[in-house]
Amino acid sequence: MAQGIIGTTFTFQVLFVDGQNVPIAVDSPTIQVFKFSSGGVKQVLVDSVAMTAVPDDTGRYTYPFLISTLLPDGDILYAEMSGVDPGTEVRLLAEQEVTVIVTGGSGGSGGMTSRFVKGG
Repeated sequence: MAQGIIGTTFTFQVLFVDGQNVPIAVDSPTIQVFKFSSGGVKQVLVDSVAMTAVPDDTGRYTYPFLISTLLPDGDILYAEMSGVDPGTEVRLLAEQEVTVIVTGGSGGSGGMTSRFVKGG
């Protein structure tokens, strides 16, 4: 699972491919970003916003998302990214989960943790 730092921009990205795993440019690429409250209620943060095509990288789309400083450390964001295959008119769907973290924790490692094991 990806990690995003609270107060910074996390870039969601997706690569759409056809049945033969060949990247394809889709119609209407959009993203919805949401989270769930502690009571299990879905809270939509971004609702069906257009994604941007990456130049010279067919089928890849991105969306920069500013992670609010109001989100608690360890919260999980979910993104549903979709687009329509122009050859089949089928809506393609991809999902991504991101755990939001605070930097500077122990040693400012940005989510990385080191562990030392005493040799025998």
